[in-house]
Amino acid sequence: MKQVNYVPGVIFHSNDVRDELIRGGIPAEYVAIKTSEEDELKEIDDIGGLMSRDCPVRYIITKQALQEGWDCAFAYVLAVLDKTHSKTALTQLVGRILRQPYAKKTGVKLLDESYVFAYRQETSELFEGIKKAFEGEGLGDLRTHISADEGLEGYKKDFEAKEYKVRKRFEKVAEQIILPFFTIKDRGKWRKVSYEMDILSRIDWDAINLEKIFSLSLTDRVVSDDEYVAQLSDDVRKVIEEKRVAQKEIGGVVVDGIFMAQQLCDVIPNPWVAYRFAETILAKNLALHGEARVSTNFSFIIEEAKRVIAEQRDTMAENFFNELLEKGAIRFMVVSKDFGFKLPQKIRVPANSEYLRRPDGSPMQLSLFEFVAKDSFTEGLEKPVAYFLDDQSRLFFWYRNEVKHDYGIQAWKKGKIYPDFIFTVTDEKQKDKVNKVYIVETKGDQLIGNLDTKYKESVFDLCNRYAKKLPADTLGFVMKDREIEYEVIYGFEWQRKLSALFSVKK
Repeated sequence: MKQVNYVPGVIFHSNDVRDELIRGGIPAEYVAIKTSEEDELKEIDDIGGLMSRDCPVRYIITKQALQEGWDCAFAYVLAVLDKTHSKTALTQLVGRILRQPYAKKTGVKLLDESYVFAYRQETSELFEGIKKAFEGEGLGDLRTHISADEGLEGYKKDFEAKEYKVRKRFEKVAEQIILPFFTIKDRGKWRKVSYEMDILSRIDWDAINLEKIFSLSLTDRVVSDDEYVAQLSDDVRKVIEEKRVAQKEIGGVVVDGIFMAQQLCDVIPNPWVAYRFAETILAKNLALHGEARVSTNFSFIIEEAKRVIAEQRDTMAENFFNELLEKGAIRFMVVSKDFGFKLPQKIRVPANSEYLRRPDGSPMQLSLFEFVAKDSFTEGLEKPVAYFLDDQSRLFFWYRNEVKHDYGIQAWKKGKIYPDFIFTVTDEKQKDKVNKVYIVETKGDQLIGNLDTKYKESVFDLCNRYAKKLPADTLGFVMKDREIEYEVIYGFEWQRKLSALFSVKK
């Protein structure tokens, strides 16, 4: 954000602020004014609004619009140019930029936060009031993410990263552990399995049976579209209020084959095939039920079509994957010392990251790195499992596997499986010798039997089966004396099952 020179006590006209931005290097088309006297966003609304990809506006100058209910979808950075003393007013403004539609975590802290620049000398006092307001309305988890920094120095401290290396006593073993992937032979060389190239591209879409979609039971239920507006309340204790402002005309939606094809592309990678399926499904349902009923149930038909097609696609992919495994065309192995997953030798963490400690407050002793980031653990089994592992005498070290970054297993579905933990167990007699590596995924009891859990169990079963079948040297010469075992562990059994893994066999 470019700095705007602002003199306290001087009242700026909106065009003065615009001129200052342009003089600072901001292109004129990036700036728009939204006030009761001048509304340049009306022209933007005529071409798709702020949500349009073609919208050039990046800076909006306004007076009271944010407080009066105007919905600005991309308000990430707020600069308050008046010397406000009202906690209520600033709480409302902060609430506006906390809403970030369609946002996804990037892992870059600067991009994952909203920012307020306000002129007020008593910043800490004001922000403390805002924190209390959020907490009073059940939004207490937000208060820990609101921080006041005087100038830019606070930000520099937050974003500086610290580097940690593997603990000295674990270095040698950590270097030797190389974990296998599912690999496929391509032009005489082995490489990792690619879902798009090796699995999805070979699906026979003509084999998909659409009969279940043709036989859907459609109802004549009444459908009405209600329009709601959510806005910050004048009452700080409520924070956000929602009210229905209009009930639109009763009826269904326009039956559109192109729109349906676009939706089916979520499960079918080829748009021509998706369009052919959409035309076939709509033609059959229109003939059976008529346009009015299909219109009323259009969204339901699309979702059912996606579900039915995805189920058959995944079944064919699984059968094909297993067939290639049986033939040896796909293998579960380490190809070479440099082609397999190796544990990281160092990690970088933000300087302000909080350390995960044992329940008694003492530091973790058996984690691969001295620093264990608290925010890398979600609520559920992960923390209890980490505490349990850190207390086992036969454990050599444990590592919290990082999603999207560390060890991921690609099988017959699109997303890789990133297990929660990698840990090593010592020999029963030689405490300095690691003879087994465990790869563990934890699941809450509520997830028993769901599709994702069943998939992970099936893949782990294959990993265990084929890791044992292969000759020792295909797991890499440094792993030949060590076993690898993959486990999915549930909430009701986790302590009993982990205890069994560490028990001394008699």
